[in-house]
Amino acid sequence: MRKRKGICAAAGILAALTLFAGCSKPDGEKNTESSAADSSVGSVQVESSQENSKTESSGKKNNPESSDDKNSSTESSGEISSLEQSTITPAVWEVTDQNGNNIYMMGSIHIAKEDASVLPDYFETAYAKCDALAVECDVLDNSVNIASLSKVLYTDGTKISDHVPASDYKNAKATLESLNYYQSMYDYYYPIMWVEMAELGVGYNIGFSDKYGVDTILLDRAKKENKEILELESVQFQLDLIVNLPEKVQLALFHDIADKDYISRTSEQLSNLYDKWRTGTIEDNYLFSENSELSKEEAAIVEEYNKIILDDRNVGMKNKIEGYLADNKKVMVVAGSAHFYGDKGIVSLLEKDGYTIRRLTADDAKQSEKAESSAVSSSAESSVQNSETDPGLPRAA
Repeated sequence: MRKRKGICAAAGILAALTLFAGCSKPDGEKNTESSAADSSVGSVQVESSQENSKTESSGKKNNPESSDDKNSSTESSGEISSLEQSTITPAVWEVTDQNGNNIYMMGSIHIAKEDASVLPDYFETAYAKCDALAVECDVLDNSVNIASLSKVLYTDGTKISDHVPASDYKNAKATLESLNYYQSMYDYYYPIMWVEMAELGVGYNIGFSDKYGVDTILLDRAKKENKEILELESVQFQLDLIVNLPEKVQLALFHDIADKDYISRTSEQLSNLYDKWRTGTIEDNYLFSENSELSKEEAAIVEEYNKIILDDRNVGMKNKIEGYLADNKKVMVVAGSAHFYGDKGIVSLLEKDGYTIRRLTADDAKQSEKAESSAVSSSAESSVQNSETDPGLPRAA
């Protein structure tokens, strides 16, 4: 089954999945497996203590890099890039309520290329006005651990091969292996985890990296700047969502990654989506146009998937944003790009509730610079005038 265009990991459907789907670029070698004694994750037997230590080092990821490596890769959002100026123009919106309170929003790409690490001036101008950063969930939260990972593993003694057709398992495994992304412990993961790992693997295969993920970079930066971190959801919320995703939906998505054309098709979709994100040209009908190749049954599954993974969550995120506005909090909201578009996206939902939405442009940064320059000049003039008229006599406290 082919999903609607743009519904992929990089668009940011579930940020938490990048913690567990191996959110670091493969090192070009097959992951090795140890024959050491088995250790358990919950009631699941993980196939080697070496692999279990990989998992414990992250809850964050299952590739060879440690979570310390992950954190160091985003040690400084301004220093991980060799670029000095932004070359991208992603969409950034200003949301204003009837009292004149406003917040800002931008769609995230969870894995990206280097140019995503240097954001444009109009974003920086808006970000500087904010005291808080709101994300889907804090993917740099070190409290996410092995207990969290167990939620997306079979804990009844079965493996994924017991739940999917044999041909789909064989072909999906071949897809991950061709991406240099398969580990035997993945056999304990739910189908949706295989789907996300395959999409992330495709991204890494064509030059994307988690260290340039927009929300990851901004989280690291905000923490260093002591901005408040707000969560629209949480890692636990998203993992619970996965656990309760209907099996028929997971099986349909799993069947998709077993397709022989999956890698080439997904590579093209991801590249096109990224180009549209970086140029700010994503349109509603690009992400959500109907796919005529789907059968009636497949279309129904896509609709159910979108309702659970996008539509229902969009309402919850919209409510959080309205709460920030009501409290007059100065917030930069960064969530997966797919959440903002379409008639059920956050932008449309806020407009229907009477909020004014304005997309920022380069002129916003220029106007802000002029205002700051004018304020500095006025302050300097005032200082000169005071020094000329002030006799220097002591004043009463």
